[in-house]
Amino acid sequence: MKQHVLCGQVLALALFCGSALAAEAYMSADDYMMGSQQERWGFVQGVYDTYGAMARLGRIADPKLTAAVKSITDCAAKVSVNELEQTFTTWLDSNPDRWNEMMPALFLEAIGVQCAGSNITRTQDASAN
Repeated sequence: MKQHVLCGQVLALALFCGSALAAEAYMSADDYMMGSQQERWGFVQGVYDTYGAMARLGRIADPKLTAAVKSITDCAAKVSVNELEQTFTTWLDSNPDRWNEMMPALFLEAIGVQCAGSNITRTQDASAN
C-alpha cells in the first residue's frame, strides 16, 4: 500500500514539475510583457548567459552570428540585468508587430541596436545585479 501511495506522489510531482518546466522552456512576448519584473530579469539573464556561453565555446555554427553575439554580450556585460530588462522591454513595447518572432532573437536584436548606438551605459545602482 505504501508503495502505491509513494508511486502516486512521485507521478503527481513529475506531472506538476514537467508542466512547469515545459512552460518555462518557451516564453512568448505576451508572457514576457505580462510577467513580473523578476520573471523578466530571469528571462533576460538566461538568454544573455546562454548566448554568451555559446559564443565563447564556439557552439554557434555561423561565424558571423558568433561574432555578432560576442559583440552584443561584451557590450551588454557593462550594464546591470535591470538595465538589460528595461532596454528589452522598451524595445518590445516599441515593436509589437514583431511579438510573434522568437524571443531570444528579439533580445539579441534589441540589445544589438542599443549597443550599436552606444545608448547602454553602466548604471549607478549595482544592487540590481
